[in-house]
Amino acid sequence: MRIFKLKSFFRGILFSLIALISLQNVWGEDMNVLQGNVRFKLNIQGHGLKYFVSVNDVVVFKQYDGNTQDSLDLPINHWMHPEQSLFKVWGGDSKGNKFPAGASVKLTLIVEDRDSGASYQLSILELNGNEVYERKELDGILKSGRYHLASNNKVEFGKGEVELKPIIKREYKNKDTFIYSRQISVPNQLPLWAFFKSVPLPDYRSMTTEELIESRNELFLAYKVIQDGLENEDVDSIMPLFAERNKELDIAFGYPSGEMERLLREYINKAIDDPNWKLINRTANDVGISFEQNNKIVSLVRSERANILGFVNQSGLYYSLTIMFRRENGKWIITR
Repeated sequence: MRIFKLKSFFRGILFSLIALISLQNVWGEDMNVLQGNVRFKLNIQGHGLKYFVSVNDVVVFKQYDGNTQDSLDLPINHWMHPEQSLFKVWGGDSKGNKFPAGASVKLTLIVEDRDSGASYQLSILELNGNEVYERKELDGILKSGRYHLASNNKVEFGKGEVELKPIIKREYKNKDTFIYSRQISVPNQLPLWAFFKSVPLPDYRSMTTEELIESRNELFLAYKVIQDGLENEDVDSIMPLFAERNKELDIAFGYPSGEMERLLREYINKAIDDPNWKLINRTANDVGISFEQNNKIVSLVRSERANILGFVNQSGLYYSLTIMFRRENGKWIITR
């Protein structure tokens, strides 16, 4: 009789533990999506105007053609802050109209749990004509406040782990360009990327022409090391320069350590080994400085639209690689 009671007792404990584990799994999916293996994407839809989109004051998308219809999902883990992030849209139609009638831009933050497959959509900005629409329904712009990423891919208004701040509107002095921004508190398990902690760069906008040329020439020396390595087909010599970029992108996108370096090598070697592609050698006079609004990241560009590191073929096609620098201890570091 005592043995039977003990068996029943242990069987009850076992069932209780199974039930508790099941509940914990449900709670984990329901309450801790952001604390797991999270993937962030930014869905961008727009047409009818020239506009840029930035995340934490780094431009992630540029549209120069108002006749183009955009609809894309951009992975943005490598730009996200572990606590809160700022999203901006700015632009105009270059004809004096802040926002042409019929034009529209919409930003939606997509939060995905890589492990469970759960996916959530936070509609954060929707611009149409000259108005910003703030709707209470979840299929439109979410109003300011806190939101909970619940089970079954539902976003519930009220107490929650995500907070959407009010939309802020700003106009440039010439009033032909608008800026709409929104900050979102979205605590997650991504690390604080190195560029967030980087020292502020000089204010390039306030520099004289001579000072700007001097700064450009200094940055070009850091770029030329890469160009020289490619010209000599010595990929091994330049790979250490991409160490921070490769390491952080591995973490951001859930790759095994070393995967981004492998992909970068493959990308570069493909261009070097193909006789149809030729490296474009730049000089400092061929390029200009492009700096991000976060005052932490700077690039060299050959025009407002193009990276300077690239290969070209006989058809004029351009095969390029983005290189973005930050500054630390007096040295230029490739961060993206």
